[in-house]
Amino acid sequence: MDKAIEEDNRDYHVQVFGACHSYTSFNAKSFEDKYGISAYDLGNPGEIIPVTYLRMYERFKKDTPKVALVEIWGINAYETYTSSDRIFEYYMPPNIELIPFSFEKMEVIRDFCSLDMVLENFAIAKYKDRITNEELSDIDFNYSYDKFAKVTSAYNRTEMAMRIENNGFCEMPYWEEKPDKFTPYLDVSNYYERQPDVNDDQTLELEADMLKYVNKIIELCEKNNVELIFYRAPYVSTENELKKANWFANYCKEKEVAFYDLEKEIEFDLDTD
Repeated sequence: MDKAIEEDNRDYHVQVFGACHSYTSFNAKSFEDKYGISAYDLGNPGEIIPVTYLRMYERFKKDTPKVALVEIWGINAYETYTSSDRIFEYYMPPNIELIPFSFEKMEVIRDFCSLDMVLENFAIAKYKDRITNEELSDIDFNYSYDKFAKVTSAYNRTEMAMRIENNGFCEMPYWEEKPDKFTPYLDVSNYYERQPDVNDDQTLELEADMLKYVNKIIELCEKNNVELIFYRAPYVSTENELKKANWFANYCKEKEVAFYDLEKEIEFDLDTD
């Protein structure tokens, strides 16, 4: 995706950051077609706020947008429907590994000591035994969407296809394989029954290491004169996630930063939407 945006050689007015919830809630191609304002979504699966900050920090060196939209699933590294172990062991290492080495990156690695800095952030260390045993293959050096599609599940192909199409690069069928497997994800008829009942005044404070990088995002945007908008995409959440979203709304109000909880802002008709 980085290669695609660099080859496109445009400055994007709106850049979208966050977890996979960003590219299931924001279609850059549709946005540009409707409003004539260029946009690009740089979200990644399972990406938490510290990694989002690093991605924004590096992106702004090349292209500073007028507006940055930051989807906030990534404040939930703890107490979510995805276990913390899965976030820190499965999602965070590959997300952070692709970000260029910097003092800022070292700070994130230091703050999350469960990461093995050598094995997870210096790629050559992971290949040492395979180099010695002559086990490397072409796929280690020639990454591409085609190769990615051949070695991963239909779910991951679907997710990558959505990212590419949402950014206007090509059209791909979302449900190209085993469509029955995905049917439950499309059924929202009982959405509100599945959503926990949490009042607006019920809150849960963010953990300090998450809040630190929320503040870093705010400071980064202020420094680069980028209008910052945090938003929450609607999804079936845990009780703690909803309480954190309420706390975050209050915090953004104190900091005078825009935040939109789209589940509260938009009235959904589950028969038609």
